[in-house]
Amino acid sequence: MNYLRANREPDRAQIGKIILLVFVVVAIYLWGSQTASLVDRILSFVIYPFIKIDRAIGAPIDQTLNFFIQQNHLAEENERLKGENDRLKVLLLNKIDLAKANADLRNLATERVAKYKPIIAKVLAKPNQLPYDILLLDIGTNQARELKVGQLIFLNQNTILGQIAYVSSNLTKAKLYSTSGETIPVVIGDKKVPAVAGGQGNGNFSLSLPRGVVIKVGDLVKTSLIGDYLLGTVSKIYNDPNNPFQKIIFKSPINLAELVWVEIPNP
Repeated sequence: MNYLRANREPDRAQIGKIILLVFVVVAIYLWGSQTASLVDRILSFVIYPFIKIDRAIGAPIDQTLNFFIQQNHLAEENERLKGENDRLKVLLLNKIDLAKANADLRNLATERVAKYKPIIAKVLAKPNQLPYDILLLDIGTNQARELKVGQLIFLNQNTILGQIAYVSSNLTKAKLYSTSGETIPVVIGDKKVPAVAGGQGNGNFSLSLPRGVVIKVGDLVKTSLIGDYLLGTVSKIYNDPNNPFQKIIFKSPINLAELVWVEIPNP
């Protein structure tokens, strides 16, 4: 009998454990069905004050940030406008300086023209009518006392032809630089290559330069020692492979056969 009672007690303990396990499982199941809503309520309770604070101060913060962003943009735009203003000021000053320089040049040109009152002489005879490159002019000391040997003869203010060789009371004789055998120092082209030109007659000239010197047809030839005056333009260039020098031919810018008037600057 004692043996049977001892065996029953463990069975009761086992049953109690089973019942407790079932209770725990049911409780967990019932608790799990409400866990989501409970967690949501807890989180809402904790977070809701912060949401209210964010809503309360969020708009002012955004406005403040927008204000500083706009201020930064305005500062950048002001710097850009300041730079543009400085650039325009420089351009204006340059324009004023250029206008002043142009005005000064015009004044100088006007003064020069006013001072440059040449003696105008008519050409009575030309090289095609005389044996040499000589011009006979219809003016002498009776018409212009200031005439004298050595004065320069111009086609216009900047194009030179020659100089006076003889003066009488009513006649002047001018010798052209293109007279055969005459020589004159010149410079050629934009680089002002120096050379000595020789007259070939009837407004034509020639000179020699090393073949390595670049000269082209159309280059201007000007005087050097007597002033920066146009004497002619390059018309032909001769190159001989056996000759280390090139021959340059240039001529007066006017056909002497058509020459009617010349200018003689007043001393």
